[in-house]
Amino acid sequence: MFGGQDLKLIGKVNVQTDAKCIPIDMAQVNQLLLFGYQVQVGMKASPSLDDVFGLYQLHENQGTFRVEPLPVESSFLGDSRFVHEFTELFTYYRDAKLSQISRQESILYIAFRIGSRPEDRKVFRFQLSGNSAEYLDSYGHAPLESAVQHDFDWVSTTRDDHVLGEHPHVSIRDKLFVECVGGDLTIKVEDNTSEGKGYTVRMSKTHTKAWQMRKLIMPLSAN
Repeated sequence: MFGGQDLKLIGKVNVQTDAKCIPIDMAQVNQLLLFGYQVQVGMKASPSLDDVFGLYQLHENQGTFRVEPLPVESSFLGDSRFVHEFTELFTYYRDAKLSQISRQESILYIAFRIGSRPEDRKVFRFQLSGNSAEYLDSYGHAPLESAVQHDFDWVSTTRDDHVLGEHPHVSIRDKLFVECVGGDLTIKVEDNTSEGKGYTVRMSKTHTKAWQMRKLIMPLSAN
């Protein structure tokens, strides 16, 4: 959809963790896979590297895949400068949570949410070179914000794309129609405002939090 390439599943593998956690993001770092999690540390004063990150080597044998866990402390994440700032992060922001792991060319960004606002983030940077990764600093917020996050352009809809009626919707290039009435989000393939038939997502059980359809941003391919 939107000019994307076909994806094909060639295999699957299970990644096991020592503690109950929520997977957040992952990235390929040289020949390894870096996973990031949100985890409840219980009575511990702060999480350890092993609580937040998992590092794995992917192996394949005749179409069968498996992952080999690697010690995080002896990897690039064990850099004393990064460990110090990682520990300091949870000292000052006990509710800090991993929010993103992103690789932009030769730079690896690891972002933590430290507040309620989108800009309340602490972003660590690593320089990737060959088979090595070197810790740079914790000032990656601005570079990550300005980095291209997608290989397509985002196009904002305007008032001209709003179609009024009993079931008003927003037209996406006259091919897809998005309706938000009574707290439900409905995706339609017909330009029909007299009926609300389509694929519906229930947003809430009550109408007190009904969405207000002001602006919709959709990714569109250059084609």
